[in-house]
Amino acid sequence: MIRLRFRASNAAYSWGLAKIMRSPEQISHVDIVMQDGRLLGAHIEPGVDLDGNPIESGVAIRNWDYGNPVRTMDVLYPASPDRERAFHQTACACIGLPFDWTALFYFLMPYGYHRDRDKCKGFFCSELMAFCLDKAGVSPFHGGFDQEAVTPRDLMTPVCTIWEPVLSYPQAGGFWCR
Repeated sequence: MIRLRFRASNAAYSWGLAKIMRSPEQISHVDIVMQDGRLLGAHIEPGVDLDGNPIESGVAIRNWDYGNPVRTMDVLYPASPDRERAFHQTACACIGLPFDWTALFYFLMPYGYHRDRDKCKGFFCSELMAFCLDKAGVSPFHGGFDQEAVTPRDLMTPVCTIWEPVLSYPQAGGFWCR
């Protein structure tokens, strides 16, 4: 099972992104939930690599409560063990890549901005998730997708979702679909 965590915070940038992307419940960010409860994703806040070395921003591992989330939603993607392993290997291979600020321009100017995903050396959060899901063959986008335009909202479509207030979320672990 692949587990993604969607998050909302009170930060101005979070609110602005959620509005631009027309995201439900003000969700503006998505990360991978790792087995130890930490999160792996692309963000502007600092994190660490697999060895614990600091990373200023971009694709990194962060604690479950970074960014002071006010709301979270977990989405579970069914996947075979091989596809789940491929998903996590792809994500781990991206650790250290920078946050791609330029990609965010697509949401402001979708018809006047284009970049070549294959030549890009960084990610924004939902783009990283879509890339990893696609490489693992678990993509929810039947017939492909435009990686320049994928938002957290686009990734909220799978089988099972679980809402929990942040205050009741345990530091490691979480709530699974039963």
